[in-house]
Amino acid sequence: MKKLCFAFLVVVLTTSPLVSSNRKGFIAGFTLGPALSFVHAEDSRGMEYDKTHFGMGFDLRIGWAFTNQFSVQYDHKSAIFFSDVLDRELSDEQKIFATIFFPFYPMTFSQNNAGLGMTYYFNPKVPSPYIDGNVGFSIYPVGDWFDDLTGGFGFSLGGGYEFSEHWHFHGALMFGFSSGDETHSDRTSNAVSTILTVGYLFY
Repeated sequence: MKKLCFAFLVVVLTTSPLVSSNRKGFIAGFTLGPALSFVHAEDSRGMEYDKTHFGMGFDLRIGWAFTNQFSVQYDHKSAIFFSDVLDRELSDEQKIFATIFFPFYPMTFSQNNAGLGMTYYFNPKVPSPYIDGNVGFSIYPVGDWFDDLTGGFGFSLGGGYEFSEHWHFHGALMFGFSSGDETHSDRTSNAVSTILTVGYLFY
């Protein structure tokens, strides 16, 4: 049944009269694929923390293309991984709520980057390579999910290839930095993630 629903959605998206071959105007897109994250933290006492997570990554964007080659959008990139801590700590009621409102549960994020993004396509029509990036904030865990979250300035750099109208491959590097928070004022940390995805851009 899920496969039939997915196939129906693809047909609707690719044949809808609202979908055009002109990138100019409103855009909305989503990509999904593998991700790898690394978090490093240290404090004034010499305590260090290093953690690597492998999981899934996605990129969600909504914005406006001013031309067929340039767009500005809200861009949210995330790397997520399976969390046995999250699955163990939640009550049954919380698990039901999480399953309904967070489709990737029991996975949680190893890094979130969100902010103002820009994309430039080298060709006005497909096929076309492109470059993109965003600047904003980054949030990531230092330790187990329930123990410690930190964040601060974040940005991403990436690019991809639109191989068919609306469909594209995408890759990005996400960076996040924190120079202390309410819990650990003497701690500095950083996170970097890479995501390799394929997705659909509505325009």
